[in-house]
Amino acid sequence: MARTLGADVPFFLHGGTALGTGRGDEIEPLLDVSSLWFVLSVPPFSLPEKTARVFRNLRADELTDGLRTLQLAAALRAGGSPGSCDLYNGLRSAALRAFSDLGPYLAGLQGASGRVWALSGAGPACYTIAASRAEAEDLGRCLENLRGLRYVTSAVPPGAMGVG
Repeated sequence: MARTLGADVPFFLHGGTALGTGRGDEIEPLLDVSSLWFVLSVPPFSLPEKTARVFRNLRADELTDGLRTLQLAAALRAGGSPGSCDLYNGLRSAALRAFSDLGPYLAGLQGASGRVWALSGAGPACYTIAASRAEAEDLGRCLENLRGLRYVTSAVPPGAMGVG
């Protein structure tokens, strides 16, 4: 049933760290990284039909073979933990073209926090990784002068959603 609602719905119902393949609905559990914390930042602007517009802005030379994702999954299988160098989203350039305010917003996040920020999905929400709750809360406070919403959250452990 979840698959019929959207390709990524099974992923979110599963909980935990996982690799989504196929349409994103074939879930392979990976190493639990629920000890990691994240800071999410949602800018104060929106774009009607954003996902469609971001994908229309995606150029053929920006399509990837998924190698970075597969390398991260392999590192997690081997017991590694994701870091800021792993923050990548192939839609970033297309989203920057679709959202004229996104580039300056990301620059503001990086300038205020000194951290690398990644686009979440088709955007415009962004996130960064923190090693602890205290670090995530400190990062959230660094952003208080920027417009938009901020959330500090931990990763969801496997089975937390009651599925999987």
